[in-house]
This record gives sequence, structure tokens and C-alpha cells, in this order.
Amino acid sequence: MVISQVGERLSRVWHPRLGLQAGPYSRAYGVDPRKYICLMSVLMSALEIRAAGPGHLNQNTTHLHDLYFFPLFRRVCGPLRQQLQLAEATTARRHEHTYGSARAVSVVEPTHVIGWESGRRDRFALDQYAPFAYYSTDGFLAVRTRQDTDWVDIEEIGRHVYRITMQRRSDPDVVHETAALTVVASSSPVIND
Repeated sequence: MVISQVGERLSRVWHPRLGLQAGPYSRAYGVDPRKYICLMSVLMSALEIRAAGPGHLNQNTTHLHDLYFFPLFRRVCGPLRQQLQLAEATTARRHEHTYGSARAVSVVEPTHVIGWESGRRDRFALDQYAPFAYYSTDGFLAVRTRQDTDWVDIEEIGRHVYRITMQRRSDPDVVHETAALTVVASSSPVIND
């Protein structure tokens, strides 16, 4: 049952042309998928599905050790491959999921994927958190949290229009008077060729 649910969800949020799943990303090692290894790309590659990743590998490739999972995924994830119904994004697909107080939304459209989240109020892996991510054939844009950020909410207020609300941490070791986010952008297309 779990495998069929994972297959169904992944089929909704995977963009075959970009080789990416729509965000948001609670454990992103970066926002440019060509610069680091992520387990999702390793999994999809083990299932013989093209996935975005670095063009070459060397000792500086972030999370290179995640490639050690490839043989394991190759052996045990065959049943998942049978559950995937991957299709080109000719029309918009939307997936919403709630985890406790957090609500994640993923959208797959013909030329891009978008993901955002609201309601997350824990600090687990906050340094790897990207509450908003947009990837397209034209480039990408993502919002990352910083150490002084307590929480971030992204709200869709119109088609491709979003509002960011955030709060600064109030711990004694925080010296800034405002909360800060990092916006990462690139005009380099993310295409899985």
C-alpha cells in the first residue's frame, strides 16, 4: 500500500522534462540540482528515469556519498517503478499535503514546477529548508531561510503571485532586528538533457 501511495504522489509531482519533483524542499542541500547529489535523483536514476543532477562528479560534489544508495535503490525499488505513471505536463497538476500544521503545495506545469509551504513551526534542518522553489526551462528562483529566521509562510494570492510572511527569532543570541531570507536565482535553464 505504501509503495502505491508513493508512486501515485511521485507521479503527480514529477516533471519528466526537467527531471525534478516540485517542491517545497525541507531538506535541500542547495537549490541548483546540477551542483549536488540528492536522494530523489539517485532513486529516479536507479529506476531508469532521467533525473537532474551534476554533469560531472568530483571530490567537491556536494553529497557525493548519496550515490552509495544507488545499488540499494536498484535492488529494492523495482515495485515502485511499476507504480509510477509519469506523464509529460501538458496541463497543470497540483498536489496539496498537510503534515500537522504544515501545508505543502506542489504544482507541475508544462514548462516549470513550483512548490511552497506554510505553517511549519519547527527548526529541524532549517539551514536546508527552501519554503518556496520555482524551476523552469528558463532558470530557477528559490527562497532559503537563514539562522535568524524563526518561520516562513508562503501564500498563493493569485496565479503565480505569492506573499511571503516571516518572523525573526527572538532568542537572546539573535542580534539582528529584522528577519532575513536568502533568494537564490539563476537564468540558466534547468532541463534534463
